[in-house]
Amino acid sequence: MRPWLWLLTGLALGRLPAAETVTGERTNDGSLCYRCVLVVEAPAGEGMRLADVRVQTFNRLGRLFSSRLLTAGELQTWAGGRVNLGPGQRLVITGRQVWPAGSDAARTVYVLRAQTSGGHELRLEQAFWLGPEGGLSEPAPVGPRPRFEVFSVPDALEAVQLGRSARMAWPVGLWLQETNGVGVSVQGLSWVARAAGGEVLAQGSLSAADLDALAGSHDCGPDGVLSIPSLDLPPNAAAAGELLVTVQGTAAGGGSCTALGRFSLQPPSGRTAKTSLRLPLRGVWRVAVGPGSGPHSGAAAYSWLFDRVDRAGQPFSGEGGRLRDHYAYGQPVYAPASGVLLEADDSHADPVNPQQGGRFGGGSGENYVLIDHGNGEASYLAGLQQFSLAPRQGQPVAVGDPLGAVGVTAGRPALLYRLLRLTPGRPSLAARFGGWQLLAPAASLTLPAGPETGDQVRIP
Repeated sequence: MRPWLWLLTGLALGRLPAAETVTGERTNDGSLCYRCVLVVEAPAGEGMRLADVRVQTFNRLGRLFSSRLLTAGELQTWAGGRVNLGPGQRLVITGRQVWPAGSDAARTVYVLRAQTSGGHELRLEQAFWLGPEGGLSEPAPVGPRPRFEVFSVPDALEAVQLGRSARMAWPVGLWLQETNGVGVSVQGLSWVARAAGGEVLAQGSLSAADLDALAGSHDCGPDGVLSIPSLDLPPNAAAAGELLVTVQGTAAGGGSCTALGRFSLQPPSGRTAKTSLRLPLRGVWRVAVGPGSGPHSGAAAYSWLFDRVDRAGQPFSGEGGRLRDHYAYGQPVYAPASGVLLEADDSHADPVNPQQGGRFGGGSGENYVLIDHGNGEASYLAGLQQFSLAPRQGQPVAVGDPLGAVGVTAGRPALLYRLLRLTPGRPSLAARFGGWQLLAPAASLTLPAGPETGDQVRIP
């Protein structure tokens, strides 16, 4: 699998990758079924919304053989209900095509349009050669059986070096996917982290109830995807070289099925930051999600989501059904370092439709700023309140200058911070901050450092 090519409207960011070859599988009526696995990744610095996808098939002479447009509604069903991706998030989709035996279909191209939270239109393309039958000489058994798989993107998983405790974290995001039109109810998932020599260093398991909490469900529908955003490995897995995952499920209509995955675990790559930073808030805050936790993986691994909580650990008063019930909402945001506003957008209305757990829906996009620090690095701050920005795009700012106010990001009043390298893909960097105090947990602290998930910090 390879990520789709990104094409920013009017500007090509690379070449179209060579088409992958997929082999057909014989169906009961003699047709050939092709499964094309597509990987969509949002930019590290921006979220995006999928708009539509056109599926074009060409014959062996290169002439257009078939063309079909999937609208936003059809695309939402095809993508398992996910058309909105946060910064750096990935989505894996399987395109399933069936052609009669002897068909002249030779090459398929998927062209997907998306809109970023910054207002850019992206065009994503991936091509596949439709190869011959994959060697199935016997007729397929009567009655459909699930084809159930577990995979991660990328296959090699990179550790995150945490800034306060210096321990390793492994943000493992998994996808469970059924690609033969048969729903699967997942009963459990188990994993084993092994050293290069085969020694088991850590192991664990997730029940169906655990998957409900992590992924919102334990059911993988027909031709559907079940995304597990994070499988956090314990510190004793730091020396592991591979991760083995086993998923047990029950197919619709009865019968058990198993999916197996094997992934390489790699040490953290060089993402050292050069910029001297201060946390962009003042007062007492909680790191709701830190580097290497939850959705913070891959290019977006070094990310911080800040909110404020009361003594009971709640981020809001009452039921949290109004934005002003949330302690973080409307709090001032400050520049973490000097620079120039490379990008800025505070035009989107804050979502106001209350949802379960103090979440909100109905917003039109995310408000953010991107501050170029002049050394190849930039600060990305998202979740700003509508019309709260003080400086505008192109203006210089100094460290500590007011930027705006906390609004909503990912459906909750909070502030997202990420230090990016201004290279293609804008990978996040291991930012280190000075001038803050650790209130909880009780642990030694040497500054500069980066707080971790669950930390309570005071910022003068």
